[in-house]
Order: sequence, then structure tokens, then C-alpha cells
Amino acid sequence: MLAKQLRLGPYEIQAPLGHGGMGEVYRAIDTRLGRAVAIKVLPQQVAESPARRQRFEREARALASLSHPHICPLYDVGEQGGLPFLVMEALDGETLAARLVRGALPIDHVVRHAIEMADALDHAHRQGVIHCDLKPSNVMLTRSGVKLLDFGVARLCATETVGAARLERPSVQTIADEETMVGTPQYMAPEQVEGLEGDGRTDIFAFGAVVHEMATGRPAFEGRSRAAVIAAVLEHDPEPISSARRITPESAVAASARETIPPLLDNIIARCLAKEPDERWQTAKDLKQALKWIAEGPAETPHAPRRTSRRDWLAWVTALGLVGTLSAIGVWRATSGVPLLGGSVARFVLSVPETDVLITSGLAVSPDGRSVVYVAQRHGTRQLFRHAMDQLEPVPIAGTEGGDSPVFSPDGQWVGFFADNALKKVPASGGPAVTICPAGYRRGASWGPDDQIVFASGSSPDLMQVAATGGTPKALTAIATLSGKRAEWPELTPDGRAVLYNVMVTGARDTARIVVRSLDTGMERDLEVGTNPRLSPTGQILFARAGELWAAPFDRSRLAITGSPMPVLEGLQVNAGGMALFAMAHDGSLVHAAPGRSVVVGVDRTGRADVLLDAPHVYYGAPQSSPDGRRLVMAFSDQLASNPNIWTYDLERRLISRLTFGRSRDSAPLWTPDGQRIVFGSDRAGGTRNLFWTAADGSGVPEQLTRSLQPQNPNSWTRDGRVLAFTENTDIWTLRVDVGRKPEPFLRTPYKEFAAAFSPDGRWLAYQSNDTERDEIYVRPFPTGDGKWQVSTHGGVTPRWSPDGKELFYLADDTLMVAAITAGQTFQAAAPRALFRHALPWNYDGALRFSVMPDGEHFLMLQPAGAPFQIQVTLNWAQELTARVSKK
Repeated sequence: MLAKQLRLGPYEIQAPLGHGGMGEVYRAIDTRLGRAVAIKVLPQQVAESPARRQRFEREARALASLSHPHICPLYDVGEQGGLPFLVMEALDGETLAARLVRGALPIDHVVRHAIEMADALDHAHRQGVIHCDLKPSNVMLTRSGVKLLDFGVARLCATETVGAARLERPSVQTIADEETMVGTPQYMAPEQVEGLEGDGRTDIFAFGAVVHEMATGRPAFEGRSRAAVIAAVLEHDPEPISSARRITPESAVAASARETIPPLLDNIIARCLAKEPDERWQTAKDLKQALKWIAEGPAETPHAPRRTSRRDWLAWVTALGLVGTLSAIGVWRATSGVPLLGGSVARFVLSVPETDVLITSGLAVSPDGRSVVYVAQRHGTRQLFRHAMDQLEPVPIAGTEGGDSPVFSPDGQWVGFFADNALKKVPASGGPAVTICPAGYRRGASWGPDDQIVFASGSSPDLMQVAATGGTPKALTAIATLSGKRAEWPELTPDGRAVLYNVMVTGARDTARIVVRSLDTGMERDLEVGTNPRLSPTGQILFARAGELWAAPFDRSRLAITGSPMPVLEGLQVNAGGMALFAMAHDGSLVHAAPGRSVVVGVDRTGRADVLLDAPHVYYGAPQSSPDGRRLVMAFSDQLASNPNIWTYDLERRLISRLTFGRSRDSAPLWTPDGQRIVFGSDRAGGTRNLFWTAADGSGVPEQLTRSLQPQNPNSWTRDGRVLAFTENTDIWTLRVDVGRKPEPFLRTPYKEFAAAFSPDGRWLAYQSNDTERDEIYVRPFPTGDGKWQVSTHGGVTPRWSPDGKELFYLADDTLMVAAITAGQTFQAAAPRALFRHALPWNYDGALRFSVMPDGEHFLMLQPAGAPFQIQVTLNWAQELTARVSKK
């Protein structure tokens, strides 16, 4: 053991944490950052073994390739006096092995930890890493969830390909003979103990054994000797947890609260523990999805393990009886316009591929419920994607590049959308897009049974109507005289004789009114406060309010609400303009997107990420560093709140403090250059989002800086703190705060400009613009704006300068790019180069997606907490809806 207080480089050893055959672990202090770390040291006698040293180095390579909230991260590697060592996060908690000494875990804990472990394995397998030694002692239970430890036996893998289809399953290239039996027999897959080649399904077997032990309090495979345990692994199936579970004192509380063993959990574990790899779950991703069905409370029917396929999750839907009569293609049934509302309520998810970034500007489900269309960005191109319910992957719809706000025709044959300042349509099955009529920035559309489309756009404050075959739109409303108000998010009744829509002040979604208008008589009635009204097939109005989905009974003949509205779904994704991502099919099933939660990370130029704030929240843009680098400011909403508020975080004291309060929607905070104030966007004045600032120490009250009917977000300060650049709607403005405080337009175009950034000397302004049909990074001189230089070459968002002004960073898809800058009397940018890739969560339009720390070497970013963004499907949700909403 190392002597206490021994230093390994900048790390001061404090105390031993544990030891084993592959290393000794110590608690230490990083004297440079003042943070606690865990150091794993390979002792001298072990380091002299080439095989053991190779295994130690393999662990370092494996950990270096992984960045996930449920995998213990690698901070550093080093060697001193012939002793190699790894530096990792110091975790507070206990191992699962230590916890199991006290007996089985409550079932809800079992499911939660299992989802987290499956998510971590999915990430590792996608990076080509197989753990190969998953067991309770290598799982740490912390306040932020599980953390997988000890990748010392991990294999670096290749991706297996079958035909043209890429299977998301890594396969091991080689297994060293001397390490064939490295591992713990109770958690080793049959192919491991037989010395055969394994793959990601080997981890899935170990996962099943660990989850079985969590649920029962004893190992899945037992024996008096190593040989007996191996025989059990090869020849016997463990007893189902529903009969083997022992209720311990710690789980008795859960049992008394009607704790039951979900039948599906028995089945999931049985499939994990199948002797043949082909009969197990084929990917950790599929395994994770099945576990999430349990967590989300679907109806379940157990079934026996069987051989799986690439459509494995669809077979699960079939076997679980989620619908009564399935068509040959899978999950949902055709309705022919007649609601089919029988059957059990069940939930599953449609995963958005990791290559895609879901955009919060539209979601539609076909009338027969067979497919979903949404907006996403893939490799820098934004367009519509169609995800058929019987397919594993979505497909891009050709001709919809730059598209927004999809809407199906009543027969499901066409998809309408906005793009290129026009309303367009495209065949749902594929084909050329057709322009219907000119239209400005999208505000929603509804396709009626008479083949008329009612839409709202930026070109008029009124609702417009046009034939789906094309023509000149006509106005349906007359609200142009109402200053600052406009019609948005229309929804036609099934007979096409009335339309619901929002009347709202731009950007002030929380005060938006739902109005219904008879197209026969012109009669209008004010109904409720909320956004994005939709009609359910069972006679309710659905709408978004405060981040939740609300419902109220609605009489279509009288065009009146007949009962009190009530919330029916929490965690609904609503963008800054009030568009809510939900849709309901004719068969009564619901499709919606929930807000993605993230953690705050600091990332160096190599892409190595350190978690700075591990509590998951819904963040509204990346945190921003104070000028001295000691504090962060950010906007987020917590588990309960729907609107974001401003918070600060002291990195040294690890203290988070709330800066703004109330029901206002506060976002996009920035420090002033002297670090004394925070400027942010807020609707606290009762209208749209304008600019405010407040003392950074929380004293005083926020002061309003601007007043406008258009939404505003602060972007960047000049270094002297005199001029603030901000966006107003989709234009760039500036504000002198030292004299006059009169906003002045800097760049007003028909295109969308966001994320303005002053160079450190204040002579140049970088920004993103879509004036070439995709976002690119440009620079203009300030204050004249004369001339324009393009910096990015293949798309880019969120430009940010280095502190010395010699570099300009930006994001191209999920890659952080950098371009060397020479700027004096003229401007010159070198060819951009990639620094690193980083998985980013969804983002609000115009929000800053990263920021640069004062040292110019580190970046503040968000990292998805848990699974990537998913679209959630609830079959037969109408039954839940009608049970909760009383009709009068």
C-alpha cells in the first residue's frame, strides 16, 4: 500500500479506498483544482507483468472513449516511479455489493438502477467497448444514480455488419487466452466460461444476473465451489424473481405500499439469462426500452423467451398484447376515420437516432396512427422525418429540407409543411414537394376535410385559408388592428366548420388565449388560457399550459367548453413560441415529446468532459462563465417548475443559488464584463420576452432594459460593458447601456440571425444566419456592418470568440469547430478544423449551445442525462383521458 500523503504528480494521497488483484484505489486531492479524486495504482509487482500492464492500459483506453453520466469518468493518466495510475471521479456512495448485504432492493429501485445500467452499457457498446466484468462490486450507488466501475477486463471491439444494415451490437475481435476466465463466475455468460468469443450480449447476461440479485437479494447462480457455479451458469435457469424474492426490512415499506413484481421484469431477466446469445436481448438499447415500459406503467402480459431479431421491440409489443388485432406490419391498426378506442393502455418510445437532433418545431401523427412525422437535424441538414410504427429507424422525407410544422392531410396521403417562406406539401410515401402558396415564418396549419388548409404565418397576424391544390390565401380573421397580437396554431374541427386557434402577443405564450371561430357564421368565443389547441377523437380540447398537457370537455355543436379544464400529462415539450410537441391519432393514441434533461460539463480541447453540476434539469441554453471563471449562470426548470428561472453556481464552493423567482419565464442569462450584474430575457413585465438585468449577488430587483412587442434574448457584451448585442425575433440589435439605452438595429434581413458575439476588441461581430438555406457563421465589422465574411464551410451555429480574439469557435452538428482568426484593419479566417464531437441535448431556437471559459481551453456544455431525446407513444390513451375529464 502507498504511504499516506505520498504525491503522484499533482495528486496528494489521503487514504486507501480498496485493493484487488488488478490495482489499489486511493482517495486523493488534485492540488491544482482542489477537488477530491480516486486514483487507481498498478502495484510494482503487478506492473512487471506485461499482460497485467496491458489490461491496465486497456482500462484507460476504454474509459477515455466513454462519457456518460452512469459511467465513472476518467480524469487523467500518469506514471511515477514505474507505477502507472488512473485518476477518476471520487464517488460518494456504496457499491451495489455492499448494499445487497442488507437484502433485496425495492422493486422501483431495481427498475430505476437497471435502466441506468442498461443506458450505460448501451453507450459503451456504441463506442465499441464491452465491460466483460459487470457485477455488484463494480456498480456504485450514488445520489445521482448508478456508476459503472472497473473496465479493466473491457474489450475494445469492432462493429458487426450484416448486409447493408448496421447492427448496434459490438463484437469482440480477440480474447487473450490467459484472460479467458478472468471475471466472476456467478456473472459470466456461458460463452465466457467456455472460452468462446463474446460480444455485447455477454454483458447483457451479466446484467441479467445483477438485476436478478438486486430483486431477490441472492445471486442468480449459486454453488459450493467455483465448478458448481460454472455448472449452474451452463445448465440451470434461476428461479423467477416473482417467486424467489425475499422481502427484507428495507423493502418491507415498498411491499406494504402494494409493491408487486411486474411480470414483464421476470421475462426481461429471463431473456438476459438465456444460454444462447441469439436468444438474449440483442442490444442494450432494446433492453433499456423494455425496462422503461415497466417504469412508465404499461399493461403487461408475460411470455416465454424466444429468438430475437432487429424488430425485437415490435415483437414485444405483439407479445404483450398492447393492441387487440395487429396488422401485418406491426403496432397500430387502421381506423378508416372511425375511432377504435378499445384495448389496454400501453406505452413505448420511438427513439431518435443519435445522429439526429430533434427540433422543437412540429410533430404530427397520421390519422390512422401508423406513422409519426417530426423535424430533426441530421449532419447539419434540417428536414422532416417519417417514423413508421413498424420500423426501427425514421427516414428523411426528400424535398422537406428546412421544413417546419408538419401536418397530415385527412386521408394521410400528404404531409403539409412550411419551408422557404412558403406553405408546401409532399406525398407521405415519398415524391416531389409541391408549393401551395407563399407564407412567412410558420405559426401552424390544419388540413380540413374539404381539402382546405387553414394556416398562420409570419406574413400576416390573421389566420389564412387556401386550397390544398394551391391558390391565393384569404384571411379568415380580422385581428390586424389589435396591436402586437396575432393568430397562431389553428386546429379545424373534424367537419371543417369551425377552427380553434391562439390569439397571443408574440413570445408571451403564458398569456395566450384559445379562441374558437365558426366558419359558417363568423361567431367567435374566447375559451381558455393555453397554447396549441387540439381536438381529441373523444370530444375534448387538449392544450398546453405551464409545461403540461391540459384537457377540457368540449361541445362541438355549441362550440363551448362544458367543464373545468385539468392537467392530464406532465412534462410536455413546449418551445419558446408556444408550440407543444404532441398529437393524437383517430384511434385515441397519443404521441408526445418530453423535455430532455441534462447535466453541466466542462470539456477540454480533446473532448474530455468533467461533470460540473450533476443534478439533471431542463436547461434553456448552455451555462455562461463569470469573467473570473469562478461562477456559472444558467437558466433551467426543475422537476416541478414549468418555466425556467436564473440560477448561479459557485464552482469552488459547489453552491447553487436561485437568482430570479416567480412565475415569469427567465432565460438566456449573461454576465456583464465586470461580473456585477446578470442580463437575461424575461416576460415578467406581462408581455413578450424583453431584456432585464439584476445584481449578480441577488440583491435588489430586476430592472427592465428594453420594451418591445417582439421576443428578445441577450447575446454578447463588448469588453468595456457599454454595448449589448441581442436578438429581437430573428434580427440582431444593439443597446448602449451607458447612455440613452436606446436599442438600435444592427442586422435586419428576411433570414434568421442568432447568437451574436463581439470580438474581444469590439471591432467585429460574429453571428449565425440561414441566408444560404442552412445556418452558417459570418463576421461583420462593428459598428458599421459593412462587408461580410463567411467562416464556416459546412454549417454552423453559436459562434464564440477565444479570449484573445485569435480563434472563433462554433458548432457544426455535434462537432466543435475552431478557425484561426487574423483581424486588424481587415478580417481573415483560416479553414476551420474539428476539435471534438460532443453529444448535445435538444435546444431552443436561438439559445447559446456552448460557451468558452476565460482560459480559452475549456468549454461549458450540456450533456444529456440518461437516454437521448425520445418520442413517447401511449396506445389507447383516450381511455385515460376520458376517465379523468368529466363531461357535463
